[in-house]
Amino acid sequence: MPLRAALTAAVALPVAALALPAAALAAPVNPATSPVQVTVRVPSTQAVTVRITRVPDGLGIGTLGPVNAMTGPVTLPWTGGRGPGGSGQPVADGEYKLEGLAADGVTVLPTSPQTVDVDMTPPRPVIDV
Repeated sequence: MPLRAALTAAVALPVAALALPAAALAAPVNPATSPVQVTVRVPSTQAVTVRITRVPDGLGIGTLGPVNAMTGPVTLPWTGGRGPGGSGQPVADGEYKLEGLAADGVTVLPTSPQTVDVDMTPPRPVIDV
């Protein structure tokens, strides 16, 4: 199911929350113009990372975080980049899976959205006459 390019992790941060894809969208999104918000549900205080992989081959594209999070929701923004922090070269169009990872790097935490359909086509310029 396509989701908006935003990740939201379900964890309360003491200073500032990061944004991650949170809800499923009916149409592809361009995270470069509208960052994806992802929510991760964190069962206990710990460092949380979001792993971004390409569907269907499972190729690792990048990560968001780690963020030291309290129990609850945390939000992390993804602007469609590759690599650590999701700030590298833009990803190709397609579907991407978003997974919250606990501090151990193995335990998968629930995220919303779970996938996002990316379309990196730049928006058309608007010219007022």
